[in-house]
Amino acid sequence: SEMCIRASNRYASRVKDILKRYTPIVRTASIDEYFLDFRWCEGLYRQDGDADGAATIERVVREVCRVIRDEVGLPASAGVATSRPVAKMASNVAKPAGVRMVRFGAARAFVEPLACRKWPGIGPGADERVREAGSHTLGQLLAVSDRSREQSLAASVRRVVSAEAE
Repeated sequence: SEMCIRASNRYASRVKDILKRYTPIVRTASIDEYFLDFRWCEGLYRQDGDADGAATIERVVREVCRVIRDEVGLPASAGVATSRPVAKMASNVAKPAGVRMVRFGAARAFVEPLACRKWPGIGPGADERVREAGSHTLGQLLAVSDRSREQSLAASVRRVVSAEAE
């Protein structure tokens, strides 16, 4: 599972030190955004009462956010998903201080109602083009034909949200 953590930039090094307590793979995306790789960590953190591996990771991520709040005094939001783009969007949905888990197989259902602009990498120009073509949500973008102008954007989104279905 990928996890996107967002915290205030003033305390970035303290936050990163906390994140490294939980997994050795912490990628800095920006001054206030980190991606953590929790693949194969379920067994490490599993406790009685965890329904499955995803529940284990969600519990740990909630703990990470709580530790950031308690030790640094900052709110942190987190998104957990099988891909970075979906984890980033889930983190944005969880703001200002929540956790949003997008379980395996649920990425498409999660992204479909969101505005196209919410997809990482779709900037104002691309967003304007897809809206002019009639796609206001990612679900509408995913439904475009292979012959439409926005097909390459749709294909990029489709690759990510359908990868977990394979």
